[in-house]
Amino acid sequence: TDSSLKNKRDLQARQRIKSIENFIDIDKTTLSSHKDLYDMFPIPYQSLNSDGRFIAVNNSWLKKLGYQMNEVIGKPFEHFLTDHYKDLFAERFKEFKKSGAVENVLFDLKCKSGQIIKAEFSGKAHYDNGIFIQSYCVFNDLTERIFLENKLRNEQLLRKGILNATKESVALINPEGLILDINATGAIRFNKKPSELIGKDLKLLLPSKVYKQRMKNIREVITTKQPSVLKDQRGSYIFENHLFPVIQNDGSVTGVAIYANDITEKHEKDISRKLSHDILKLTHKDYGLDQYLNHAVDLIRKYSECQGCGIRLIDKDGNIPYRACKGFSEDFLRTENNLSIKRNQCMCINVFLGKTINRKYPFYTDMGTFYTGSFSNFFKNATPAETGEIRKVCF
Repeated sequence: TDSSLKNKRDLQARQRIKSIENFIDIDKTTLSSHKDLYDMFPIPYQSLNSDGRFIAVNNSWLKKLGYQMNEVIGKPFEHFLTDHYKDLFAERFKEFKKSGAVENVLFDLKCKSGQIIKAEFSGKAHYDNGIFIQSYCVFNDLTERIFLENKLRNEQLLRKGILNATKESVALINPEGLILDINATGAIRFNKKPSELIGKDLKLLLPSKVYKQRMKNIREVITTKQPSVLKDQRGSYIFENHLFPVIQNDGSVTGVAIYANDITEKHEKDISRKLSHDILKLTHKDYGLDQYLNHAVDLIRKYSECQGCGIRLIDKDGNIPYRACKGFSEDFLRTENNLSIKRNQCMCINVFLGKTINRKYPFYTDMGTFYTGSFSNFFKNATPAETGEIRKVCF
């Protein structure tokens, strides 16, 4: 894989693991404070009261729009909307308070700088005895994506100029499946240069199942002269493909322009958002601490797709046993369930002590831990400076 694509994937992995670690490092303060919990999230979060006024936002929200907390709390949400969306919000908010949920609703938000961002909102309502109390909503910034999609929709594909105007991959395919042109990003995804792919058959480049589906959609777009959207997965990457017919002045279709948007990061943010909602819902249950933590472990395993997961809590003597865990072997727990910050050195202890090491290396997270696809290969080739002072037992 090209190094730039690998670096992007590494960044996505670190972001996902950081979100998950925020829930693993749970203490009693976090369990009792929704604000602390949501301040950890990398996704902008807001909460409105029944009048549509702000009662909470997190740091990601403030950073995205450029405001200070005292400029937001108590203000009506419509204060931050463009005029076009104010009436729409009033209508939608009434519906939301009745239905209790909203998914993928688009609003234009005004940043403090004057910039307008297109935000896609999803959220839930919180009720007390059937009375609406507040909303819990998050949003994704779709500004760049919508801008690029509209540009491709409203203009004929102008060969090289449009091909290289986006960070996502764009390719021009003829009715037989041959690549007529492709931008640098698209070529990188095949580990090639654009010049090496011109004239190549998609059949030689895509997995058989993906190729057959792609050609079926290409033929449909050529026949109907209408755009089409499809998703496919290649390895660990998820793509949303927008297909547009290339129509000549005489009305004939000479090919299809494919805009392939890597939505892997969005998919992972969606997972993080769903996890955050489910974790929040747990705090409204009448659970004891152990019951809460066991449910949290189940949710983290579900969304992270990890086989084993555990939550450690530190006691007054500095011991950090697993208060809740699932998927670990007896051998693992025999060596790892009796650690202490006073006598041991390991990654979990780094988290408790707030000790971050070797942060210049891309495989270390801000929380003081690291991720790798192969422990054995990692420790076989890593230098002492890269591994730091760790036990190397749990793996």
